[in-house]
Amino acid sequence: KRQILTLDSECLRFLREKLGDKHALTNIAELLSDKAEHVLKEIVSSEEKTFREIGNVLKDYEGNVVIHGVSNSIVLEELIKSKCKIYIPEFRPYLAQAKLIAKALADNGAKVIVVTDNMVGYLMWRGDVKLMVTEGISFNDKLVGRTGTLTYAIASYYSKVPAYSVSYNIIQGISSIGVFLEESIDVKYLSGELITHEKARTLYAHYDIAPLKYFKRNISIRVV
Repeated sequence: KRQILTLDSECLRFLREKLGDKHALTNIAELLSDKAEHVLKEIVSSEEKTFREIGNVLKDYEGNVVIHGVSNSIVLEELIKSKCKIYIPEFRPYLAQAKLIAKALADNGAKVIVVTDNMVGYLMWRGDVKLMVTEGISFNDKLVGRTGTLTYAIASYYSKVPAYSVSYNIIQGISSIGVFLEESIDVKYLSGELITHEKARTLYAHYDIAPLKYFKRNISIRVV
């Protein structure tokens, strides 16, 4: 969002310098700049109001919650306020959630437990987790989320653990999407140690596509 506004402002400044304030292109750019500012405020306001709803969900489900792919500051803030114990899968191969999200939550007073990626389904089955929260982009009754989202959504569905997704709902411009897979040796290693057979073929999925039927609710704002 900030990049859009920055680019918009730079274009307007360039036109003013090169063409002058009274040129038609400069005037059009000024109108578009005002519109962009207005649209941005609408999106931010809508996001704030809509995504805060997850706070009410967390109040209704006291106990442990597992989060995956969550990086929205509003959602993270509501998680901290909830006082729930938060399980976070490490997110191999780079341990991004363990290093970034878990640390940010813990530094702000949240109770955080980092688990291995393959523990989430077991925790749900055992009854240790009462709620799952994830994040992504939704369209055509599907959620495009971080790798692992589909597995956790299915596990939550059959373990009867309510799953909630927080998303931007794309209402125009996308009809279908495929999962991009690439061969990656990084999947074979954890902290520099080989954890599978050297000759094993390993694929890394950049994201998952999960049907929204696996979620109790998709909290979303519409964007074009």
